[in-house]
Amino acid sequence: MLVDALDLETKHQVDAAEFVRRREEVLAELLPHSKAMPGAARLVDHLKKSGVPAAVATSSHREHFELKSKNHAPLFGQFAHVVTGCGVR
Repeated sequence: MLVDALDLETKHQVDAAEFVRRREEVLAELLPHSKAMPGAARLVDHLKKSGVPAAVATSSHREHFELKSKNHAPLFGQFAHVVTGCGVR
C-alpha cells in the first residue's frame, strides 16, 4: 500500500517486493537492539508477585516479536501467553 500511495514503482524507485525485502533487512538489523520500556520489568515483576495474570498481545509478526524480545528473555519468560499479529484470525 505504501509503494502505491507514494507512487514509488512508477518512479522506478522500488516495487512492492523490493520494498518488503529491504524492510526485512532493516528490521533484522534494528529489532534485536530494541530496549524495554522504562519500568516494564519492574511492573511485570510486581504483577507476577501479586498473582495478577498477564499476557503479551502484539500486532507484530511472530518473527519480529522474537527479534525484539530475544534480549529480554527474563522479562518475556514471565508471560504464560504471547499472541502475535500472525496468530489472530
